[in-house]
Amino acid sequence: MPIRLIVAESGGSVFWSPRKLREARAREAVRERDETEEKLQKAQAKKQRKEAQLQRQVELEQRRVERQRLKEAKELERAEKAAERARKVEAQHQKKTIQQAQQRKRKASQVTLSSNKRQKRASAAHAGDQARDGPSAALPKVTLRGRNVSLPQKHR
Repeated sequence: MPIRLIVAESGGSVFWSPRKLREARAREAVRERDETEEKLQKAQAKKQRKEAQLQRQVELEQRRVERQRLKEAKELERAEKAAERARKVEAQHQKKTIQQAQQRKRKASQVTLSSNKRQKRASAAHAGDQARDGPSAALPKVTLRGRNVSLPQKHR
């Protein structure tokens, strides 16, 4: 309780006892100390709140930067995949056009050496020999293309 001035109605002076004066001064010192401690605590709390807010802002900025970096990495990866796909499609297209161009070209007809004539002559020669020698095992007939023909049983 602070020192109160009790003013008499008559306007006289007030005298304080030394003990009351000491108690009043002690109470005043405690009150001032409490006020300064409270101000100090409030200042520290305010400083902590400000530091926490700055820390949150730094973390938010870091997260934003990380998200941006990941987004750019994904975009780069997508672009690389798209470019790879385009290269594959272009390679397939080139391959297809080359194949089509090659298919359009006709191969030159090759002259085949027909060995059929030799076989035919040889078989004719053998047939003549057989006619002279007599009936022996019949030689198989040969087509113009050189394939053997087996006659059915009733025609032999």
